[in-house]
Amino acid sequence: MNDPAAVTALAVRQATGAVAPAHNPALIDLLIQFTVFDEGGLVLNRMPTATERQMLQNRKSELGRALMPTRETEADSIALRLSLSMWLGGYSSLAHADNVGLVASYVSYLQEKPLWAILRAIQASKDGRLEVFDGKGATLPLSTAFAPSAQTMLDAATGYVRSYDAERDKIGNVLAARRLMRPEPTPESRARVGEMMTNLAKTITAPFDAEADRRRTEARAALTKRNKERRDAEIIAEYARLGVEPQYATEGVLVSPELLRTLNK
Repeated sequence: MNDPAAVTALAVRQATGAVAPAHNPALIDLLIQFTVFDEGGLVLNRMPTATERQMLQNRKSELGRALMPTRETEADSIALRLSLSMWLGGYSSLAHADNVGLVASYVSYLQEKPLWAILRAIQASKDGRLEVFDGKGATLPLSTAFAPSAQTMLDAATGYVRSYDAERDKIGNVLAARRLMRPEPTPESRARVGEMMTNLAKTITAPFDAEADRRRTEARAALTKRNKERRDAEIIAEYARLGVEPQYATEGVLVSPELLRTLNK
């Protein structure tokens, strides 16, 4: 894998495409303005303007390209294998190891991450900047004499993309939201609700008045009867205008001409 042409191709790939996306302070400031909640669907404290929505969509597309897994393109896959081969080949402890098999093992761990993040992890290992947990809540620097494990390299690459993943997720949620969250109640509305609840409590705790309850029940029944009689009179008048005998359903319920026409279609 140390063919000069392949190494040159790797250098070109690293110089032209395998770089982390630049942070956009203006867009980060914009994202901070949005608060996203999940209330059976994503809701926002305010909806983005058309200009803001376009900015967010452009940034989401940019991040999508920058966070694309290495395995998605042949150029990145080749660059990954070459990078791993040269990196692992630099460890004297692996001088007699099966380089092809070892590279394939690391590729299987790392290929879901973008190439730039993996290359950054490789450089950090060369510089002695990789750390591991000691099992007691602290971290220890890794020795540069031995190759870090594939899992350690994956953890490092994941750390490099974490903030970009979070940014992309937040943008996606802002763009996907279609409703505004319910506004916080004002002091005036809180006072009105409090007064209503106080009055309701008085009603609930008041002694039961059987006579007043009977009168309310009779009044509701009388109102229902008057409404039915008025509606029946209107329906009978409509039948008379049409010169048709009134039609009844079960229990003497009048069927309006309009409903009858719908049923007979």
